[in-house]
Amino acid sequence: MLDELRRWARKLPYFGASIVFAHAGSEGWEVLLFRRNCNPANGKWSFPGGQQAPGESYQQTAAREAREEALGGKELMDALRDYLPPDFSSEEAPEHIAYDIPCTFGWRTYLVELQTKPSERAFRLNWENSEVQWFRVDNLPSDIHSEAVKSIRHFGLDRGKPT
Repeated sequence: MLDELRRWARKLPYFGASIVFAHAGSEGWEVLLFRRNCNPANGKWSFPGGQQAPGESYQQTAAREAREEALGGKELMDALRDYLPPDFSSEEAPEHIAYDIPCTFGWRTYLVELQTKPSERAFRLNWENSEVQWFRVDNLPSDIHSEAVKSIRHFGLDRGKPT
């Protein structure tokens, strides 16, 4: 843990965001996880996300990272229109502020609740991820990134409905 913190300290300041795709299935909530193919967290299951570009908001960062890592370059609305609720607005997506240390480190995660569950084949991965798979929240893989678990809990997906 200390070595990981030292590696991150060399990259400060750092601000970034990620996005959670979730679906309320008949057996409970499911989340779409992506197996990282590079550092940080190489080999772990996580959500699409990454560093904020200059001038981007956290929401814009999450949308761009999803576009790059999971949606084959398509905008969220274009790629997942058939699976989103009719009144979906990315600007109103629930937010988890994981870290907010002014001028040093910030991370936010946004929840996208899908009305219907797309197949994993609907997602187009770039080089940063090697696999994509739906997991029931009550049966997450043991090698999931700890921050992903924190976001799942924050959104209440482990308790049956999002907050």
